[in-house]
Amino acid sequence: MARLVVQPGKPGASEINLKPGVNSFGRGPANDFKLDDPSVSGSHCQIVIGSGGAVIKDLGSTNGTYVNRSPVKEAVLQSGETIHLGGLEMMFYGDAPAALPVAQAAPAAPALPPPRAVGPPRAVRVGSATTVALAAPPIAASAGHSGVGAAPPVAVPPPVDSAVASGPCKHHPRIPGRYFCGHCQLVFCDACVISRAQHKFCRHCGAECVPVQVKLQRTAPPKGFFHRFPSAFIYPFRGSGVLMLLVSAVVVSFAEGLTGAWMSIPLMIAAYGYIFSFLQNIIHATANEEEEMPGLPGFDDVFGGAFRLGVTVLICFGLPVTLFVLRLFEVYEAPANLQIATMVLGCLYFPMAFLAVAM
Repeated sequence: MARLVVQPGKPGASEINLKPGVNSFGRGPANDFKLDDPSVSGSHCQIVIGSGGAVIKDLGSTNGTYVNRSPVKEAVLQSGETIHLGGLEMMFYGDAPAALPVAQAAPAAPALPPPRAVGPPRAVRVGSATTVALAAPPIAASAGHSGVGAAPPVAVPPPVDSAVASGPCKHHPRIPGRYFCGHCQLVFCDACVISRAQHKFCRHCGAECVPVQVKLQRTAPPKGFFHRFPSAFIYPFRGSGVLMLLVSAVVVSFAEGLTGAWMSIPLMIAAYGYIFSFLQNIIHATANEEEEMPGLPGFDDVFGGAFRLGVTVLICFGLPVTLFVLRLFEVYEAPANLQIATMVLGCLYFPMAFLAVAM
């Protein structure tokens, strides 16, 4: 059965089993699969499962549909490809191939395990700078078992030494990947494969995995904090960042300039809610290590974003505001040091609370 793994490799990962025919995705309740992510539109895309494979179709979403980080309107999906609906990452897995029939041994010879079909060694790309060479296990000759239809036993190669097999696992980048799945085209560690009868099988598609020997090439050291720090000032001016800054400044200034307070309140709520949704998309893009600015969010969750922002501010600064109101109405006059301390704690806690709510 075709399926999607939502947020693969993360603690909150989940799985969606796709049904034959049309599968609709979006944040709205009318979809077959509701995705609670602010970067996903109300009706975002469809995945059509047919006899010829799977096809994904974008439904005019605000933040776009991406296959292997390339924007698409309609595309054929292959197993193991990455899908992004806005900032939500998913991994597509097609139907597992049917198991091949096992050849029967000759009547006079005892039953022997079927041979493992292993092709010549080939190079596989893992990550950005890792070359994986498939180790073809040698076939051991068996004396006394020569008969028509009798397959020679296969000598299972010993486990690869961890000092050599240091390629990163798909789900555990800090652990060496020792087994390669030819169907998923991915490398896994011992914890990500299933062991049956001294063989290793992929947990995703069920295909048998083969041992790999990884040779790491030299890569450039990761950029440090001080090297990345200047780019933080340039990031807001990429893509639609300049347009967003100008529009936000004009809308907020216009709302503050209205004479009637009751007229400016809905406009201010909508403006801050839209700004919060845009910042939320930036956080998601940063978490996915995207270099470009995300697209502008839709207007379908403006008041929801304003509500989340208001609750966050209330939780962070509720205590100092309460002390100020009590002092203003002469109900309770809190010490000045207490008011300053609560305000400082609120300022320190607000960035962490904002990040947690946005994620």
